[in-house]
Amino acid sequence: MKAAIIKNQNGQIEIATVSKPKPRQGELLIKNEGSPINPADLNNILRGYKDALKTKEFLILGFEGVGTVTEVGDSSLSSYLNKTVVFASTNGSYCEYSITNPQYCIIVDQSSLNENDWPTYANPITSMCMLDIARKSGTKCIVQTGANSACAKMLIKICKLNNIETINIVRNKDQVQHLLDIGGTYVIDQTDKEFKTIFSNLMKKSNPQVCFECIAGDFGGLIFNLMPKKSTMYLYGSLSLQPLGRISPVEMIYGEKDIRHFINLPYLQSLGDKGRRNLLDEALQYYKTCFGSQVSKFVSLEEINEGIKYYQENMSKGKVIVRPKF
Repeated sequence: MKAAIIKNQNGQIEIATVSKPKPRQGELLIKNEGSPINPADLNNILRGYKDALKTKEFLILGFEGVGTVTEVGDSSLSSYLNKTVVFASTNGSYCEYSITNPQYCIIVDQSSLNENDWPTYANPITSMCMLDIARKSGTKCIVQTGANSACAKMLIKICKLNNIETINIVRNKDQVQHLLDIGGTYVIDQTDKEFKTIFSNLMKKSNPQVCFECIAGDFGGLIFNLMPKKSTMYLYGSLSLQPLGRISPVEMIYGEKDIRHFINLPYLQSLGDKGRRNLLDEALQYYKTCFGSQVSKFVSLEEINEGIKYYQENMSKGKVIVRPKF
């Protein structure tokens, strides 16, 4: 099969012919319809491959996709055959066929494969895990940075349905109204000269106990410092490509605040089999109303470098989907 791979420490992406995987017991083989380019993919392309190549001859890129189950590893999984699923894969998804475990896939409607409502796995499941964290914390309000992202928009919608307010921080005033229109309780432009005052007043008014932070750098540190007492910041990205900075020891110690990492798949695993299945089953009900992703561009495997460049320059316009040609 064809796959987008990296095999050298120079990080060059190649389209190569590799062996088609064979599902083992407990696994599914999926014929890919398309895989999105996500920030996590960019991180893997820029840095993560170096560690992977210490133990592998080559790395197939991509972490998630949508496709049709064409083969199963054992008869207990026969109900998945010929079904359309969104999935996560640790074996790559920018390829014609992917392997995954049923616990990391959701059966979806084939009719949703269109540019206005493209189904994905990572962003919906990330937002569901965030919702789970918020509900377990007992907070009535959350804060999120990078709020114009696809994942953040999904979180806005499902939080509204679950009666949790959202304080959403964006980097462009033109993004404010759209997030209010889809259900954001408050939307703040971080470039506003009054941002710190506006944000501080909202902290007093709404007392959010959870923040999902994806920018890092000094701005991430500022948000942490301004969060209310006994709150927790969950760091799940670094769009600034900078270390989380200028964190006040006084705020952390005497404000009794915490900073924790967040990654969706390890969080799912921490829920146990029953908790994970319950969360995935709940996610299914939101796919038509909250989880469709706007697509800005489709590219073939052969056009992946063009697609990556386009996505880096146009992240706010929607998903770039890598589609194999069979």
